[in-house]
Amino acid sequence: MEVGGLSMGYKQEEFNIEVGTSIISAFQRIDIENFRIFSEFIDNSFQSYLDHKDVLINELHVKPCTVEITWTEDEVVVKDNAFGMDKEGFSRALRLNAPASHYSEGSLSKYGMGLKYAASNMGSLYIIETSAYGSKNRYKGTIDVEEWKRNNPKKMLAEVYDDFDENKHFTSITIKRLYHKFDLNQMKKAITKLASMYARFIEKKMLSISINGVNVKYDDPELDKDENGSTVEETFESSFIHENKVYKYWGWAGVLKTGRTSDAGFTIIQNGRGIMFNFRPEEVFGKPNDFKYQRIVGEIELDKDNWDVRVNKDGVAWNANGLLEVFSDNLSKLAKIKKIAKYAKEKRKDDKRKVSVDAKNCFVSGTKTSYKTGERIVFSVNPYENFKLEEVRVNSVTLPAQNAEKTQYAYDVTSDTPSKINIKVICKEIKTITTVPDTDNGGTVVVNPPSNDSDVKRPEVLTRDQIISKMFESLKNTSVPGESIVRNPNHKPGGIVIEYANTSYSFELIENYDVHEDSFIELKTAVVPYENSYSLSINFKCGIFDSLYLNADSKDAIAVLAISMALARITGEANGLKLEDSRIFMDKFNDIIAKTKK
Repeated sequence: MEVGGLSMGYKQEEFNIEVGTSIISAFQRIDIENFRIFSEFIDNSFQSYLDHKDVLINELHVKPCTVEITWTEDEVVVKDNAFGMDKEGFSRALRLNAPASHYSEGSLSKYGMGLKYAASNMGSLYIIETSAYGSKNRYKGTIDVEEWKRNNPKKMLAEVYDDFDENKHFTSITIKRLYHKFDLNQMKKAITKLASMYARFIEKKMLSISINGVNVKYDDPELDKDENGSTVEETFESSFIHENKVYKYWGWAGVLKTGRTSDAGFTIIQNGRGIMFNFRPEEVFGKPNDFKYQRIVGEIELDKDNWDVRVNKDGVAWNANGLLEVFSDNLSKLAKIKKIAKYAKEKRKDDKRKVSVDAKNCFVSGTKTSYKTGERIVFSVNPYENFKLEEVRVNSVTLPAQNAEKTQYAYDVTSDTPSKINIKVICKEIKTITTVPDTDNGGTVVVNPPSNDSDVKRPEVLTRDQIISKMFESLKNTSVPGESIVRNPNHKPGGIVIEYANTSYSFELIENYDVHEDSFIELKTAVVPYENSYSLSINFKCGIFDSLYLNADSKDAIAVLAISMALARITGEANGLKLEDSRIFMDKFNDIIAKTKK
């Protein structure tokens, strides 16, 4: 029943809230991430649930403890189904630095600044509303932080309703005048971090958290597998003595299947709750550019004795007494940690994927012998005459063409790519069948049946020695290799097109004296929309050439040599050439140059 808009069971009661304004101002200046603010509320709710589990779980069958967070542009609301607060608990929630007279072992709420610290950091006005199971009293207090800073009150009036359903139990915190505005990316980050922080409780179905209706779920990291198909992970435990105290810890370490800096590192846990994430001591993980830094993952649980946690529970209180250094050194010397670190390091060495090409009735160019994670395989396919391209696959993936002519293809190598990459190209013969009426028997007669495989005309396939010999002959004649040489009108001056092995190659010749003297040429794919187009930089003053030789004839010969070597590199795998063939070209070329010396 209500009188004058107020419930008959309603009254106002005075509570002590004395607090220094400097402390409130300090809270507001602390830069704390949203997920850590939410964790303060979650800790209080879940600890209330655990402290009264005999009633909530065994008697009322309340499982799990639920914490629902609603985050909008105007306010944040955190509501739970825990035991709720009685008068003493409510009074303590209004005051700073007001710990309970007793905390259970391993309590998540052992610091009395959690709720106030978090609420005043997120907004300048917050409302606490609660009722404990078995009580008819519902308490509601409104804290205006800005008013507190101005007036520094010692008491406040709170609303007390004494007609509440005693079978209900909850606590709700509403924060307004937000400093932390809603941000979708921050919400996603909060969901991810809270999942890691409360992973053990979520997995046991003891705790359920949601933000704007999205459940916080934890997924175990996907670990790499060794050659036997076993997951790469190890468990460990250790202890050490520092300043006459024994520090114990235990946990597990593994190697991520897919390296990602944001996922790698240890999560440090105490009392079942994550307090520190992505912990990466250099003694174990190396530098940020180290492969181990991106791949090693795991958990380290700290014993409840001697290990101190920061007041805001965002890390270990290492202090300046060398504890961090001693701990990191002890961890790095564990045999199982060394084993994991070694595997991660060797995994980097084995990162290259070897490439094989399975292609018939076509010419495939542009591939290398191996590729690393993050590289892109770009190659061209040119079917033989009277053949058409049917399908291009890399392992089990069918590739779409990268250009209108369906001759260029690309494949990105990722950490999930198998160690062996097989490029399979399927080309089918173009069959033209002509029929004429069969006047004698009726029907039709095939005039030109499809040719047998042996009748297919294919380009000449040269042996390695034949290719070297052919290029050497062209060097002696100081002309580029191949039978057809034409100027390419689509390229800058100096561009030529060479017909070689039934394929056209375009080279733009650039005189460049910055090319490394041990190489004398630099080959790059040209930035032009034409297939098999290359920029070829040539250092005519390379140390292997005497500048006195550089008359017109010898300069042409160097250009010929450069093109010959470029062709060897481009078509080497398909035609059996090897990189050392360039040395053979060099030896023969030096003989030619020596004869032209003036």
